[in-house]
Amino acid sequence: MFLIFLIIGLFFLFITYVAAPIESRIKGKFVSGVPGIGGSFIACAFLTTPYKWLAVLGLVDWKILWLFFKVIPDAILSQKEIKNRPFPPKINNEPIIMHTKYKKKYAEILEPDKNNEHVSHVLDICYYAVSKCDTEYALLSLDVNYKILKKEIFHTIEKCKDSVGKNVKWIYIHQTY
Repeated sequence: MFLIFLIIGLFFLFITYVAAPIESRIKGKFVSGVPGIGGSFIACAFLTTPYKWLAVLGLVDWKILWLFFKVIPDAILSQKEIKNRPFPPKINNEPIIMHTKYKKKYAEILEPDKNNEHVSHVLDICYYAVSKCDTEYALLSLDVNYKILKKEIFHTIEKCKDSVGKNVKWIYIHQTY
């Protein structure tokens, strides 16, 4: 078992750090290997031996360290930053009355394409907001950058809220118009 994992690990290390850079130079464009996999296999190989401490040799693939010390903390910090930023009072010059907190939700919409056939799109909705449009209210489905993904018109605020769901907490924005 040790030998199989070790050979697979060395194979992936070779692909990532020798073959992929050579291929990149030959083709003139970036070719990626599979970073982290070779080191993981090497660590697993040594974990099957009585000398478990040798699993540290799996860190010869420095992308494993990069994953734990750079990628994961950056992802956590960016999520915290997104959740804590202030909500804009206007989106596309429409005053926002209320909005939901940050929460990823996926919605499927049908849109006609050039051939008048309906094409399905899955949207990554992060916020809902209600804006005032003349005498009616618009329910805006927003992405992480407050771009409007979908806009639905309702006669009352309650219908906008019911369209999103019953257990959704809304945050009211107190504005003077």
